[in-house]
Parts: sequence; structure tokens; C-alpha cells
Amino acid sequence: MLPVGPLALKDISAQEVRQIINQTADDVTLTDGTSYLVSTGWDKWTGYGRVNAKRAVDRVGPTTMPPEADINAPDWYTLVDGTVTVAFYANARWASTFDYVLEVGNGVEPTSFSTLATANAIASDAALSSVNQVDNFSAAWSTAALPMVSIRCGCA
Repeated sequence: MLPVGPLALKDISAQEVRQIINQTADDVTLTDGTSYLVSTGWDKWTGYGRVNAKRAVDRVGPTTMPPEADINAPDWYTLVDGTVTVAFYANARWASTFDYVLEVGNGVEPTSFSTLATANAIASDAALSSVNQVDNFSAAWSTAALPMVSIRCGCA
């Protein structure tokens, strides 16, 4: 069970649940008989794959809770030009510290990414969650002379 310090099972945020579902999904591949041009890992046709409910439930534990990460601005499908502030939330409420990397990539399914911002050994805040809808970090992003790009944020 999950009583860990001030947090308990009832305290799992929607973003933590989403991370667990993404990380435990069964990838859909061409060997599954799909006619879509899927790729290993996330793709535009099947996302992270099929939900594996058993693996997701088994993943919930005091030492296996994933961090939260969410990009709050710019909004999806917003056309941007020049230098843009990327506002994002990152936290690992079930750990004492965490690292983050904010990256951008070209297109809907980028094959490579460039780092916008990174930080190591940041103190976690167990009282703060994605539910609070805050931006606890931001990074400047120069979009000059770039084609369409995708942006992602991940924590470790």
C-alpha cells in the first residue's frame, strides 16, 4: 500500500495516473496486424499503445510512482514566431529530488530532439501537484527559421 510520508493512494494525481498508463501500455506494432504505419514507442496512430490495466495497477507503489510533467504554454496548435516562453510543470512528489529535460523536435513524430532546458537534483514538493495548474518552470525558445516542431517535457 501507499502511505509514504504525507502522501497516500488517495493523493495520486491525474498526471501521475496518466504517466503510469503511458509507461505500462502495450505497444501496437505491425506484427499486431494493424494497417497503420505505426512505429515503436509513441506514434500518431496509436499513441503509447493499448492500456494494460493489470500492469498499470501493479506499477502503483511508493517507490514506483512516476514524476509529473506537463507543458502549459504555448497552447496546442498555437502558431508561434520569434522567442516564445515555454511554461511547464515538473515535479516528482514521491521522491526527494528529480531531474528534468525539456526538448523540441521537428514534426508530429520527431526522430531527434534538441534540448531547451535541463536541471538536476531539484527538490520535490509533495504538496504541489499538476492539479494546482501552476507553471513552476519556464524556458525561452527561439523559433526563428524553424519548420513545424513538436515539444515534449519529461522527468526522471
